Amino acid sequence: MTRNRVAIEEILVKAVRIENLAMGLVYFLTNVFLKHASDDDAVTNFVEWASGLALDILRTAIGNIPSL
Repeated sequence: MTRNRVAIEEILVKAVRIENLAMGLVYFLTNVFLKHASDDDAVTNFVEWASGLALDILRTAIGNIPSL
């Protein structure tokens, strides 16, 4: 699987403009998405990488939102 950090960042930069959406994505990634395992190690590794990257981006952005 191709790991394209820029593509993930571009999508999430748009999402963090809406505070509730960003917080919802953090919840989804930490409580729902990461709990589902795959039989394929390559898929599992990719999902863990992409989710970790997304969480880092979202948490950084949420930390920069003045109302939090």
